[in-house]
Order: sequence, then structure tokens, then C-alpha cells
Amino acid sequence: DPGYEFGDDTVCTGYHNRDKHPAHYSVCQSADGTSNVCSFGTMDCLADETYYDPWEVVEGLGLQCYCTDVHTGACYDTTTDATTCTYSKESCEDGEVWISARDAEDTYNLGCRACAAEPTPAPTPADFCHDFSSLDDDVMSEVQHIGCEGYYTTDVGCPIAVDGSYWYDDDATCADFCESFSVDAVCVGAHEYDDNQCGSDLVQDLECDDVIIDSDVSNIWHVTCSCSTDTSAVEADDNADCIDDDDWMYKSSSKDCGWVAKKAHGRCHKKGADGTTALSSCTTACSSCECEDDSSWYQKNKPSRDCDYVAKKPSRRCLKEGEDGTFAYESCPMSCGMCGCQDSAVWQHNGKSSRDCDWVAKKPDSRCKKKDLVGLKAKNACLVACQTCD
Repeated sequence: DPGYEFGDDTVCTGYHNRDKHPAHYSVCQSADGTSNVCSFGTMDCLADETYYDPWEVVEGLGLQCYCTDVHTGACYDTTTDATTCTYSKESCEDGEVWISARDAEDTYNLGCRACAAEPTPAPTPADFCHDFSSLDDDVMSEVQHIGCEGYYTTDVGCPIAVDGSYWYDDDATCADFCESFSVDAVCVGAHEYDDNQCGSDLVQDLECDDVIIDSDVSNIWHVTCSCSTDTSAVEADDNADCIDDDDWMYKSSSKDCGWVAKKAHGRCHKKGADGTTALSSCTTACSSCECEDDSSWYQKNKPSRDCDYVAKKPSRRCLKEGEDGTFAYESCPMSCGMCGCQDSAVWQHNGKSSRDCDWVAKKPDSRCKKKDLVGLKAKNACLVACQTCD
């Protein structure tokens, strides 16, 4: 019968013989043609995979996509952690979750692995953690399948206890390991435990780019790297230091970074009680998280004239050339108003020094349309004066 249900209300186009004769299944082939997966129909193929008819090409591709006593999936009991092989998700009872045979093939012995009719225990969190105690070939497939595709994962990716011998090569880091483990994986955490078994006590947190070494107080065999294919986890970590200063205020405690955020275009240039501007202390409110002056920059032949010097008279000094060949407005963006919610310190209408952003601010309705010598409009350079901050 070619019409039994695969899952998600789709119909399987493979063939199943309930009399236990060999049954053929279709194939999903990767875009580069290097990988073929036994499947249960065209709806089972991923977006970049090509579907092939089971009868015409299965054996031609060298696949063993036929077997006996096969099932399209299983019903997973969330209470007892047991799986029951089935031909359709419709056979799952309340409290049971349908698991596609393709998704669970390696883990639950389903699909072309000829699942038996008896319930198969599902992996428990403890079993899962124990699986990561080393990285032999068997565990690698479990890591890639369970850890990175939704079974018993943590919020920070797939925790992998790495074989200590790995750290003896090339001053390796967890960042190196995750990259070598999977082309799509990045490191989102590194930790050392007092043992390499599940449930061990944490010894220390590490950075992803820390070189892992053995010492009197550290054991390289107990290092765990957390790898993730979710780049948002890394982006969130990269922006961890980009936060508003809770102590910053302008004149009174009620005028903090939250106050700045409500009207960024008019408040990011304000100088707080600690002497810093909202732009530098309220980086989230003023959208200046990734903006900072180059501490190594100085004016050509004058080492004492750095970005701090430029900041005192930006309208004159932001056009100065540095020792490294860059101009101050390029290397001192914070001081020159080139980032976040600032007025540019170098913009001038038709090159006239008297017609800068302060001049624009006096009559913004008519002057924000004005251009400088290179055609840049005031509204795109004098963000505070023209109230055009994002």
C-alpha cells in the first residue's frame, strides 16, 4: 500500500509490504550529490535536497533503502521515556509525541534499521550527557544528531566533553574545536569539571578562545566545549559588554540612560555628572555600541595629539591626517561625530566653516536639506540638529 501516512499530514510515496517482504524507499540527495538519505517521500527532503523515485534509482545510488518490518516513525511517551514503533502519527495517544523515522533513525533504531515491534527506551538526560564523555566515531553521530537537533540540548548548544589528547595539538581552544567539529558550529561556552562524567561539579568557566593546557590546578581531560549552530547565541555574547551605564545621569538621577533613550536625538550629546557624554555611557540608548576611538591614533609627526586632542576642537581637527595615513574622522569616530546619535563635527554647507551643524540647528526646517561639498545632506550628517537619529 503506497498511501500510508508519513507525518505532518503528508503521504508517504515509498512502498510498505505488511507481509514482511522487502520494501523500497525513496531518496533525498544533497545539493552537491555527495549525500543520499533513505526517505519516506518528497515531503521528507530538505529544502536543498533533490527527491528521487524509490524504484528507479535507489539501488543505482548504491543505497540499501529496502528492508523488512520497517516503520515510518514512533510514538514517544513523554512520561515514561519509551518509544513505540508505528506506521502513522495517528496511532500516537494523548501524551505521546510523533517522531519521524528519518529524524530519529540513528537514535531510535527506526526506519531502514528494521525497528522491532517492542517499545524502545528513549535516551534520558543522564544517558545523553554520558554519551559526550569522549568523541569516538559512535558518539560523534549521536552528538550531531541529538545534541544539535533538539534532543536534550542546553540553552547554550551541544555540550561536548573533549578527549584530552585533542588539546596537545597547536595550542587548541574550544573555538578551534567547534569549528573542526562542524563547519556550521561556533563555540558558545567552555567549562572545566571535576570529572568527565555527567553531573560533575563545575571547576571553572573558560573563554572560547582560551588555550587549553594541563596544570596543577586544571585537568584538560575534563574540559567541555559547548558548540552551537545558532549564531544568535554568539551575537548575544559579543554584545554582552554593550550595555547602558546604570550610574550615568544628567544633572539628576531621574535623567539616566532611560531618559536619554526617549529622545536620543536631543540627549545623546549631553554630558553627565561623571564627565562622560550619554553617547559613550548610554551606548544602547544612543546606538553607539560598536563605536570607539582608536587609542593608537595620533596626528602625523605629533604623538601627543591623539583622539582626546581632536575631541576638544573637532570641527578643526577631525580633518587632520594621522601617522598611520588615516584621517581623524576615520580613526576617532566618537570624537568626530561619525557614529551613533551625533552631529558630524566635519560637515559644512558648501565648505563654509560658519555653516556647520550648529548653524543647521538654528533653522532645521530649511537647512537640513542643505548639502556639503560632496553632496551629503545635513539631515544625514547633523542627526541631532535635524532630529534624524534612528
